[in-house]
Amino acid sequence: MAAPQAIDTALFRFINETLRNPIFDWIMPVFAGGVWFLPLLFIGGAALIWKGGTRGRLCVFFLALALVIGDFPRRRCHSRPQTCYRPFASVCHAGERQPADAVGTSAAR
Repeated sequence: MAAPQAIDTALFRFINETLRNPIFDWIMPVFAGGVWFLPLLFIGGAALIWKGGTRGRLCVFFLALALVIGDFPRRRCHSRPQTCYRPFASVCHAGERQPADAVGTSAAR
């Protein structure tokens, strides 16, 4: 179990420390289930239905169909609580900002 955990931690560190973008750091929590997610989703869907014409209506229809088909079986299969290794909760310095010249060096850790 140590090898997959080491790979997971290394992948997490790579994504967390090198693929940073200040715009996405600000906007992604909104799309990750924040309080603005559902209102923006409904406003976007309504805009597509209202101004999108046939293509917009088909897009909203098929997105809703994909949600229904994909989400309900997932909920039924994964409804019981499961514990899993979460790197952001156990990796040291995961959420801290580091100077740009120190990212990726062992001195920053």
